[in-house]
Amino acid sequence: MNNIHTVIVARKIKRGRENDYERWVGKLTSALGKAPGYEGMTAISSPDAEGSLRVILIRFLSAEALSGWENSAYGTA
Repeated sequence: MNNIHTVIVARKIKRGRENDYERWVGKLTSALGKAPGYEGMTAISSPDAEGSLRVILIRFLSAEALSGWENSAYGTA
């Protein structure tokens, strides 16, 4: 049985900064595609009166793959 290991990234995006966030997500997606053990990503958005809450769930096939990502130059960006 495979155990999927997940990182949760949550950010509150101010109105007017949505494009900046989307560019960052694009860079993140490109970097993740090169990461060993990367299994996939799910993005969730929840609007509110002051902007929106964005949550990204990033899945890795193992704790080692997740640790490798977190300790990489991309994982600390």
